[in-house]
Amino acid sequence: MESTIHIDLKAMENSPFLKGADVLKMLFCVSEKSSFQQTFATDKNNYNNLLERLDIHYYDWLCLQRFIRTGILPSVYDEVKYLEYTAEKLGGIPYLDSLLCSKESKEEPRNKVMKSPEDDYQHLNHDSYQIHNMECLK
Repeated sequence: MESTIHIDLKAMENSPFLKGADVLKMLFCVSEKSSFQQTFATDKNNYNNLLERLDIHYYDWLCLQRFIRTGILPSVYDEVKYLEYTAEKLGGIPYLDSLLCSKESKEEPRNKVMKSPEDDYQHLNHDSYQIHNMECLK
């Protein structure tokens, strides 16, 4: 089942979150400084198929459109990865890169080794210590 993907060129042209995303703006012909003229191939229904040629799927595009309008990172890890990958295909988005770098620097390392319950100062693994201790007593 094919889905028609709508592209809001005005949002791309005016979004403050796309500042510096010159390649993306050139690809969609919304950059004033561009001398690049994109020619769109069309599919059997006479729709432009730039996204198909770039292997950008419907869901990937929706993640990007939401970011262009709001400037907010998705809360779901997979959606962030789709957004990041789609942006890279389109030449990158500096604002997105800065958000991702900021987010990574605020996150704690996930693979912290906890040898005892005292190491778990946030009490995130309390249940697993009880289960582990019960297994050790057997």
